[in-house]
Amino acid sequence: MNIIFLLNSTFPYYSGGRENWLFHVSKKLIYHDHTVYAMTINPGKHAAKHYDPDPGLKLVQVFVPFYNGIGGKVLRGPLRLLKSACVFLSFRVNLARMERQICDPKVIITLDTIVTPLAINSELRRRVVYVCANKGPHAEVMANRLKILRPLFFKLEQRAYELADEVWANGYDMEAYIDQQGYASIMVGNGIDSRSWDDECPIPPEFGSLMNRKKITCIGTVLPIKGVSEAIQAIAKLSLTEGDVWDLVWVGKGDRSTYLEKARTNGVLEHVHFIGARKDVRPYAKHADVLLCLSGGGGISMAALECMASSVPVVAWDTPVYRQIIRDGVSGFLVPYNDVDGLASSIKRAANLPEAQKETITKNAKEVAFSHDWEGVVSKIESRLVDLSK
Repeated sequence: MNIIFLLNSTFPYYSGGRENWLFHVSKKLIYHDHTVYAMTINPGKHAAKHYDPDPGLKLVQVFVPFYNGIGGKVLRGPLRLLKSACVFLSFRVNLARMERQICDPKVIITLDTIVTPLAINSELRRRVVYVCANKGPHAEVMANRLKILRPLFFKLEQRAYELADEVWANGYDMEAYIDQQGYASIMVGNGIDSRSWDDECPIPPEFGSLMNRKKITCIGTVLPIKGVSEAIQAIAKLSLTEGDVWDLVWVGKGDRSTYLEKARTNGVLEHVHFIGARKDVRPYAKHADVLLCLSGGGGISMAALECMASSVPVVAWDTPVYRQIIRDGVSGFLVPYNDVDGLASSIKRAANLPEAQKETITKNAKEVAFSHDWEGVVSKIESRLVDLSK
């Protein structure tokens, strides 16, 4: 089968949840003898590749006006809409040209619900199977940035659902989100490579100076929605207690300047470490004392699955994102959203669990994580695409 993914991103030169999903899923699909295309945005010169996709992936990198350089810096705020318009118009032109050269059967899968679905015109729609894979509450997120355009964003998202032969939800919470809008969906979530999480990993070099401290690791982009401020405040509260010394290690890309100032203000600058993105996060998870999952958004969190596979206790917000995979006190610890006092208390509890209880909780967490192996995810994708192509 010929499968075409559309991603509003410079993958493989940019890392994120959608990019990570595409990297793993495309590799498995190619191994299963499918022909896989990924249409993404040309990053321009001097871009550093984050992923090394399977050599069989047919990467189509589209030039998008105003995306990079001065245009990319100027088009911010409401002007980002012009940038998005350039993306879908460039994709539409290139996709129509490319699709005619590909044999049937062919499937197009968009990895957002706003921009790339606009690349599929009515003529193309008649010749392909179209799947809209919802990787998060896109309309809600964009509406929060530009409230005046909220009706437009939801109208575009609903258009994508209506055009699609099938809508995929990235989690049971997203399934409910789509259902509230009046549309049906199939849950096709994230996964992990179970076998790799059973491997031994060396202690990260950054942990060398933290050997006698409690290491609290969080994996995710440095953004407000990821709970960075709350994590720093919790570390500040823990630092006031007697006994253990607590350090926050944040693994992920992003601007850390605001949060370093926050750490300084809270008196814990020397205990907060932003180490940037890492291709392999396993050592930072497996050698931590506690793992934090504090992201907003939606869907089954890939970072949470990785944390649950690490044999280290996980503390997360008690939100639909984490509640669908973590049972409080059974496979991790859930804390009321934005409750910093509760977060600090749960971190301390998780870090000082009796060995037997720790073993039980982390074993339960690993079983849940391993039930979301990439093989199972791709098997479900193949099953759905076979049915849709009949």
